Amino acid sequence: MNILFIAHEGELNGASLSLLGIIDIIKYENNIFVLTPSKNGQFVNELKNRGINYLYVPYYRWMASNNCGKLKWYVKKIIYAILGLSNYLTAYKVGRLIKENNIKIIHSNSSVINMGAILAKKYNISHIWHIREFGKEDFNMEFVYPTNICLKFMNNTSDKIVCISKAIEEKYTKYLDVNKCKLIYNGLSEEYIQKKQPKNTSFFNFLIAGRLEEAKGQKEAILAINEVVVQGKKNIKLYIAGAGGLEKELRNIVEKLKLSDYIEFCGRVSNLKEMRKKIDVELVCSRSEAFGRVTIESMMSSNPVIGANTGGTKELIIEGFNGYLYEQGNYINLARTIEKIMNDNDKFNEMSRNAYFYSKEKFTSKINSDNILNLYKEVLSE
Repeated sequence: MNILFIAHEGELNGASLSLLGIIDIIKYENNIFVLTPSKNGQFVNELKNRGINYLYVPYYRWMASNNCGKLKWYVKKIIYAILGLSNYLTAYKVGRLIKENNIKIIHSNSSVINMGAILAKKYNISHIWHIREFGKEDFNMEFVYPTNICLKFMNNTSDKIVCISKAIEEKYTKYLDVNKCKLIYNGLSEEYIQKKQPKNTSFFNFLIAGRLEEAKGQKEAILAINEVVVQGKKNIKLYIAGAGGLEKELRNIVEKLKLSDYIEFCGRVSNLKEMRKKIDVELVCSRSEAFGRVTIESMMSSNPVIGANTGGTKELIIEGFNGYLYEQGNYINLARTIEKIMNDNDKFNEMSRNAYFYSKEKFTSKINSDNILNLYKEVLSE
């Protein structure tokens, strides 16, 4: 099968890692091509390292971050909308690759780009659209064209639409053909899997990993740790892994609350698997995760997860089985949940085992890729 994946970035964030996971499994029996809007970056480097055929052609997103005032957003939308029209010209440049390689499936890896849909419509090729983000709720991103027109275009130019969680499915099936939508959870490489020995100490190491920004909830985690320490529990440490614009503010909060003995900033960590060897529990405090890749990474490392009761996170955590849910936005509730997991080592060890087996039995790249390949076959047989 000849497949063209449409990437949306040059860096190596969650969506691109998930795409590489699919490629790593299916590349041996299929011919893989990737279209990328970025000439350089970690994602492009990974394609090179794997020997994957890719074509760099500049194209533009039809969604943008609305992180400015109304007037600036209006101007930004106009600029993006005008730039986006050039995607139709770009389609001509990609035509040669499509025709020469007899592409049968075009797979768009994100909802923030419409390039795959334009190509599929122009060259009459089956199109899979992978929705990996809420948009507004997680990244504060919105369509630069009228939303109803964009969703109608998405529906009309897709043979199947992959939703990575029930939460995503519930949002988009209000606007899209429910028969086109297919729930397929993300999968992770088995290289993340590591089984730990039962815990026999009372000291707990916590980790929160991700971009340092409001939506990821690091501030909430810091306030919760402060509450735990104030209540007398000193056998705790929180590691904050990641970089971003919120770092200075977060460091100021830690300094003001005199938490430097209990909280450590690690910056961007290239090998989280190695770091997770010393971690007991992970916090996922995001406002709204479309899936929750970090949640599954954590569980594959035998780490139970305390997560916000929103988005995809609440689908992955089974209360008291592989972690606990808390009320998003309520740091006191988070603190009480942290204390709960620290107060019972036997229960913690049970959840650690459950998290390990649950994640590796349900969320591997192999399972994900098999589901994707079956979807391709279904589309091509129709």
